[in-house]
Amino acid sequence: MKKILFIMAVISLTACGKFGQKSSYEIDGSLVAKDSTVVYLKSYQTEEPRLDSAIIVNGKFNFKGKLNAPAQFFLYTQKNEAENQRLTFVLENADYQITGTEDSISLAKVEGAEEQAYYLDLKKQLSPIEARFKTLQKSYYQAADVKDTLKMNAIDAEWEIEGKVFDSISRSFIKNNPKAFASLLAVDELAGGVIEPTVIEPLVSGLDAKLLLSPLGKNISEKLDKAKKTAVGQKYIDFKSTDIHQKEFQLANVKSKYILLDFWASWCGPCRAENPFVVKAYESYHSKGLEIVSVSLDDNAKDWKEAVLKDHLNWIHVSSLKGFDEPAAKLYGITAIPQNLLIDNTGTIVAKDLRGNALAIALANCLK
Repeated sequence: MKKILFIMAVISLTACGKFGQKSSYEIDGSLVAKDSTVVYLKSYQTEEPRLDSAIIVNGKFNFKGKLNAPAQFFLYTQKNEAENQRLTFVLENADYQITGTEDSISLAKVEGAEEQAYYLDLKKQLSPIEARFKTLQKSYYQAADVKDTLKMNAIDAEWEIEGKVFDSISRSFIKNNPKAFASLLAVDELAGGVIEPTVIEPLVSGLDAKLLLSPLGKNISEKLDKAKKTAVGQKYIDFKSTDIHQKEFQLANVKSKYILLDFWASWCGPCRAENPFVVKAYESYHSKGLEIVSVSLDDNAKDWKEAVLKDHLNWIHVSSLKGFDEPAAKLYGITAIPQNLLIDNTGTIVAKDLRGNALAIALANCLK
């Protein structure tokens, strides 16, 4: 299935020029929780990953700091982390008030600053679709568990319809609010793990230049550059690695009419759900000139090898066992899995992200 992640964004105002009027931020919080509970404030979108903490006293907590650009932050306690629950909001140099309860921290009220208002408005617009995505995702995994491909295909079709509405709302927001940080978040979500340069580049070019100087803006620009280098029609990027038998491997040494370069991991549920389609494709087209090279983003050799055996993946497997720091994945700009690229015997990338039956259809056209 395509991206299942949700985005958060902001209201349809014209500008975000207030950032910088204050040189720092302050968060005054009221949270129904036990005294001495530690609350954490975290972001991956600052110059360096940031983690701050405060102690709740009489239901109150406070954070102070300074940002060079707005960023998405998460607020949570240890209890919330164990329950996979957190409050998500946009923080800039301004005064904020947060009110809520520890038991439902994701629903806490956040007031203060223009960016947060934008963020909440689009979140409200997208929430019905996000709820539908969650329902479809659950149904898809249930169908995958019993290998009900007909139902999986039907869910994919529904997902596509909902996805078009989701994308339309997001695009409209980005176009109308080119200076809003939430537009940058929306572009990042639309880009997903498989960036289509012809789709994302116009959205990026329409954003205010200052947004692209932020850590998130720079990250999106870098991902876009890598995606352009590995787009359909471009030449493949060669790499060396170690195969599952601890032997040296080089992609350039694989000789076949077509190579499917597949990025996956044993711990990746969607990857494992896709494996039956890949197995079927291999069994049907290997004798006609298909080779598969699977690059694992595992960091545990035992888990990797067991998954290969259990899923009957009888082709070439390589990994440096470095997770998302896998060198081959970085070369190809892989930030989410599963992903794949189909390479012909001239070394040209002829297709990308072939999921489900799309893989067999593409191979049927290539290997008649």
